[in-house]
Amino acid sequence: MKNRKLVYLVMLIAFSMILSGCAGNSALNNAVSWPGMTEESGTVYVSYTSSVQAVADGKLVWKYPAEPDKGLMFFASPLVEDGKVYAATYQNEVHVLDQKTGALLNKITLGSNKNKILASPAAGEGKLVIPSNDGSIYGFDLNNLTSPVWTTKHPSEIWVQPLIFENKVYIASLDKQIHVLDLESGKILKSQPSNGAVMSDLILSDGKIYFTTLGKDVSVYDPATDEITSLMTAQNEIWASPLIVDDRIIVADMGGNISCVDLTDGKSVWALNATTPDGADYIANPVALDNGNILFIAENGDLLVYDIDGKSVNVRSANGKMMTTPVIVGDSVITAMIPGDALLRAYTFDLKEDWWYAESTATSTENTPEVTETSTK
Repeated sequence: MKNRKLVYLVMLIAFSMILSGCAGNSALNNAVSWPGMTEESGTVYVSYTSSVQAVADGKLVWKYPAEPDKGLMFFASPLVEDGKVYAATYQNEVHVLDQKTGALLNKITLGSNKNKILASPAAGEGKLVIPSNDGSIYGFDLNNLTSPVWTTKHPSEIWVQPLIFENKVYIASLDKQIHVLDLESGKILKSQPSNGAVMSDLILSDGKIYFTTLGKDVSVYDPATDEITSLMTAQNEIWASPLIVDDRIIVADMGGNISCVDLTDGKSVWALNATTPDGADYIANPVALDNGNILFIAENGDLLVYDIDGKSVNVRSANGKMMTTPVIVGDSVITAMIPGDALLRAYTFDLKEDWWYAESTATSTENTPEVTETSTK
């Protein structure tokens, strides 16, 4: 059952790649993609099918592009950095937008448009790092996006956002490898195997990097020793990233199982099966709420809140599938849905509905500055 679901998810993304090269069909696209979402200073930035939208308090701030473009398709969560929004496309491009207006400032084209960008770019220590699904990694100077300062090629696809830490770049590739690159040169410093493919974010906590795999493994990479240590084995494949809360690591797998392990001694603190009635599993990452509880979102749209000791606090169902990791804005948690009757729904921490936002046809700013185009072809 779960293996079939895993195959379905991978095929879903692959099929959406094919559609991105065909004539646009909104209804069809809505069925084969899920939103990417980022929050910054109270505004939610959503990339979904053929547009990127900025939404605050349930109202549209801007939408890009101004007019529908059947040749565009967005999947990765937007990166917001220093007043700019970096939106990656299935056409192997990164569109650089003004954070306040959504106006296009720059367009970076990476090699062949037959390749796609499935993972968000990463920014840090003066560099912009962009992964492409053909295994290429591009390093740019954030102050000069004219051309990459380095390009590194890996033998396998990259579906996970790079992690920048202490002048190094950490990359997880689909061939079950963790790569460490020098941030300044792009040189591969080290590559070593992981116990399965990593499908979601690498999590940095207290100088160590935590990750989960489709091999049911939860591991930690210690940059100080360059060693990977397995922390636990789940009952089923894991898509969602782990959540670190103080000295505990919390993991939700694709079988509906949630586990909590003490990082100091490696012992299980608690474990439970939170499978929903229809057997939906967890793709979105668990999120720590500001009131100390933890929110889990099942694929079928069920929202489940537990306390740090694994006790159920609240449950609510939404009208739509949820595969996107929610974001926190003030005292609200924002969720993205497919297809649903709304693109975004906001809930209070006790799961009362706060506001909802349906996808808008509004256009972005009329005052569009001159656009700079960069190509690495």
